[in-house]
Amino acid sequence: MFFFLSLVILCAELTIVSMLQPLYSTSSYLVSALLDASFLGILVAPVLWVLCFRLPVSDVSGKVFSSRRWLLFWRSLFTVCCVELLVMLVLLNTPETMHGYTLFTLDACLTTALVMSLLWRPLTRFFEEHQKRSIAEVFDSPAIHFAALLYIVFIADAVQETIQPLLIPRGYRDYYVLIDSILTTLIIAPFVWVIIGKSLTKAIFLEKSRAKTILDQVIDAVITIDKNGRIQSLNPAAKQVFMPSGNDLQGQSVWDLFPDPGLNIKQTITKISSQTESTNDDVLRDVACKSAVGPTKIMDVSVSRIQQHGNDELLMIFHDIGQHKEAERAIRERDERFRQIFDQSLDAIVFFKPQSLQIIDFNTTFAELFGRSKSEMSTFTLDEIVKQEDYLRVKNAILTVSRDESAVLDSFVGLRNDGTEFYLSMRGKLMKIDTVSMVFCSFREITNRIRMEKEARDIQARLIQANKMTSLGLMVSGVAHEINNPNSFILANSKLLAGVWEDARKVLDEYYRENGDFCLAGVPFSELEKHSPKLFSGIIEGSSRINEIVDGLKNFYRSEPATQKSPVDINQIVTSATSLLHHELINYTDNFNMSLADNLPSVVGYGQQIGQVIINLLMNACQALPTRKHGIWLETAYDPDSRRIILKVKDEGCGMSIENSQKVMDPFFTTKLDDGGTGLGLSICGSIVKEHMGSLTFDSRLGEGTTFVVSLPTVEQASKD
Repeated sequence: MFFFLSLVILCAELTIVSMLQPLYSTSSYLVSALLDASFLGILVAPVLWVLCFRLPVSDVSGKVFSSRRWLLFWRSLFTVCCVELLVMLVLLNTPETMHGYTLFTLDACLTTALVMSLLWRPLTRFFEEHQKRSIAEVFDSPAIHFAALLYIVFIADAVQETIQPLLIPRGYRDYYVLIDSILTTLIIAPFVWVIIGKSLTKAIFLEKSRAKTILDQVIDAVITIDKNGRIQSLNPAAKQVFMPSGNDLQGQSVWDLFPDPGLNIKQTITKISSQTESTNDDVLRDVACKSAVGPTKIMDVSVSRIQQHGNDELLMIFHDIGQHKEAERAIRERDERFRQIFDQSLDAIVFFKPQSLQIIDFNTTFAELFGRSKSEMSTFTLDEIVKQEDYLRVKNAILTVSRDESAVLDSFVGLRNDGTEFYLSMRGKLMKIDTVSMVFCSFREITNRIRMEKEARDIQARLIQANKMTSLGLMVSGVAHEINNPNSFILANSKLLAGVWEDARKVLDEYYRENGDFCLAGVPFSELEKHSPKLFSGIIEGSSRINEIVDGLKNFYRSEPATQKSPVDINQIVTSATSLLHHELINYTDNFNMSLADNLPSVVGYGQQIGQVIINLLMNACQALPTRKHGIWLETAYDPDSRRIILKVKDEGCGMSIENSQKVMDPFFTTKLDDGGTGLGLSICGSIVKEHMGSLTFDSRLGEGTTFVVSLPTVEQASKD
């Protein structure tokens, strides 16, 4: 690089001095020096620009680096101009005996030496840090080639014109043209070699080396043959496939490579050989080829026409597709296994597009789950298979799924083709298959699980209710015991006081006849005598009534073993239940009617549980009455045809709507939530009646009332059942 720059400065200086020589004698020293420095700067500036801006360097971006380039360019140009100005001023002041070619040569040499000494360090530092390629590589561009050659021709011609008078003796001036051409050629030749010859030689070498490297490195077998089918060359891959050890195939017939060439191969090669112009390649698919090691290989053979050293040859490329075929087979088997697993999965599997939620693919279970054919399901959207109330929840869960976070929905409602609703759970995950993102979702029907969980909650509620009833029974038993003791005193004492009153009334009656009327406890004796039998009988009757209620409570809440079923009298249970509810009945209605059939057969079961059913039905009837004028009817009867005891509770209450009547037997459904209703009464009644092999039915009309009918098998019928 420095030699090139030095040569340019030296030649440029010689050219300028020879061109400006006539001005030196007519102009002042300063003007001559300024002109010399200006022209030298103009000639050197393109070379400096190429060195600073056109050479490939490691850092080619950034404002800081760009400013360093400009700084180096202007610094170098300023140095060249200043040095030339100073040298010229010094040399022009020398004696006139030194003027002429000696002065020009000295000027050029001094300027070159001083400039290169001053620019050596900054240029060296810059190119050591950044330059990555040689200066010859700058001339890879044709435009740079052209400009450089013009510049060199100009400089060379000017230099030879300058030095030619010094080199040609006076006797050889007739050979001026010949010598001029020789000098110009000698000056230009090194530059042409560096710029063009060396670059072309290197390009040709690189092209040959690149072609050989590619041919050696390609994994396909490459063979060239002549028009007669004789093998001319083989690449290493072809030698590895076709050449047995120690056997050279060059010069042999290409047909030896095929165990059965066939008509198609020969026709293709013959057709391409006979063509006068190059055409597109012909490819022979699935051709059996011999192999030096191993069995016959299946290959694709590409045949094309090429020019090699002026001769027409055929290029044959053998591509082994055996592994490709095996890979395709493995992929088909894998896809088939996946499809079988996909279709036979017990879970419904579907692939959605991440944003539009359009169904991409689904298995057979998915179509069967929603009661539709595969052709129908392919056109359905998510809102058509999910209940409207759950659609947004399911949609948002699928839209928010990602690779790191899965979508999980434990329960939502799906819709079958016939409109049937059923419960589903869903798991979703974002997947990428063959660079395509999709949402993988698996659906599982959980209707049975939801039903079992619901039944478990019902059982738990019944256990809680049973526990409450047990606690209430214990409390009632204690209260009954506490009530029974003082009530026994009242009953005994009231009977004794009634006898005492009868004896005392005779004495008081005699006193009344003799002395007239008098008061006892503020009540005239004449009035008290009339009502005293009713007073004492009321006390005795009320105390007896208390005894009956207490005994009924004890019997009703007395614990019964779960396995001990015994014959029970339904009329007795009804009487006991109405006795317990006497206060409620008279509080809700003035029209309570009870009709019990005589000589009813016994039923087998638990008396307490049947009594609980009767109490629940009577309480529901009481709470359904709008006023006290509306009545309640309780009846028992025997059906000889079915051998069942019929218990009927009818009320003139508000009745139930069709919608409520469909849910009234469901656990926790109640229309009296604000009044403390739990919705378990009728559900428990239904379970108890079912446990006794009976049935509980009802008929209700809104605004007219409700009738509940309990049917229980007799002892004889229950044993047969």
